[in-house]
Amino acid sequence: MESANLTENGTCLRGEEMVDARSSLLFLGTGCSSAVPNVMCLIQPYDPPCQVCSQALSIPPEHNLNYRCNTSLLIDYLNDDGEHKYILIDVGKTFREQVLRWFTRHKIPRVDSIILTHEHADAVFGLDDVRVVQPFSPTNDIEPTPIHLSQFAMERSKGDGVVDFPSGKPRNSNEFLGYQKLECTPLSEERAPFSQRAREIPRAGHSRQQNISYCLEFPANIK
Repeated sequence: MESANLTENGTCLRGEEMVDARSSLLFLGTGCSSAVPNVMCLIQPYDPPCQVCSQALSIPPEHNLNYRCNTSLLIDYLNDDGEHKYILIDVGKTFREQVLRWFTRHKIPRVDSIILTHEHADAVFGLDDVRVVQPFSPTNDIEPTPIHLSQFAMERSKGDGVVDFPSGKPRNSNEFLGYQKLECTPLSEERAPFSQRAREIPRAGHSRQQNISYCLEFPANIK
């Protein structure tokens, strides 16, 4: 796999300030819950038709900034021993398409851990397709993929038939930090259905990256 620093819509972005070329971030989606194009705009067009959704079908998705899947981020972290770890942030309704488009293009072989920032459909309804990115076993003897989320998100997800937590406990974000220098820290506690959902990803010796997948306002402590 070609190492890069940041990718947007599947295209590598590089900057002089990004010294470490071993690990990478891949933006699998930066769109809204309905994704773009919105199917309704195409099968029940307005008069005049929606220019954004119409344009989203005019050129290939990888070259089209108006073609966007549900918000999702993949961290390709390279350990000091040379081993890649793949951490997926949010698994929305368009996850299968994201795997077909970007995992195949960037040769991503699997997902090692998952972080769910919140419990909405555009963050969790692709979990059923995670089976295709788990290690292959002819006997189906596969360890469950670790999922990290807040207590609030876990309670809201129960009973939907989408998320199963045999232990009854969510994994604390700090328990997730077993990848040497990689850390992932919630920016705030989630105590209401519409609080911010964000994670801060420090890069050892370099700038910090923040992933904010859903936000109505920024609390004073993180402004």
